[in-house]
Amino acid sequence: MNKAAIVATGILAVGMIVGPLTSVNADDTLNGTTNVTSEVTRGDLSLKVADSVDFGKQVLSPVVDFGTKGIDYTVTNYTGELDGYTISVKADADVSERSFKVGDVSNASATDATAVTVAAEDDQNGDKLGTADSALSYAGLKTIGKYNTELTWTLTQGTPEQFAE
Repeated sequence: MNKAAIVATGILAVGMIVGPLTSVNADDTLNGTTNVTSEVTRGDLSLKVADSVDFGKQVLSPVVDFGTKGIDYTVTNYTGELDGYTISVKADADVSERSFKVGDVSNASATDATAVTVAAEDDQNGDKLGTADSALSYAGLKTIGKYNTELTWTLTQGTPEQFAE
């Protein structure tokens, strides 16, 4: 027998032994399906604002103008609702001579809600960082001292246009 015939006979013999081990019977199940389900639920909507803002010191004068400072905030939105939100702020009444402006609205007081509106982008979930510009001045102030104003911030889902509908 030549070398090629011996190799061919060996391959045929191995095929006959291995072949039956890998054969498929009619009753064998070789595939299947699995239905995988999941659900994503509404997450949180939250607002975080700076703990304090220091306008510094100014000398007493007819108009004590402290200028403008930014108040940083972060809105975290994992609600799945991407129709925006409204941030409103109220300032407590510290003195009548105060002029306090947040955003585009002046003289925020405890009875008047100053709306600083921020519209979320259509495809945004997650954190949105922003800054609300605020300005502080006093006109006709007669007493020196340290003045404090407390701001109360409120975050509401949706925009003012939606509230009017």
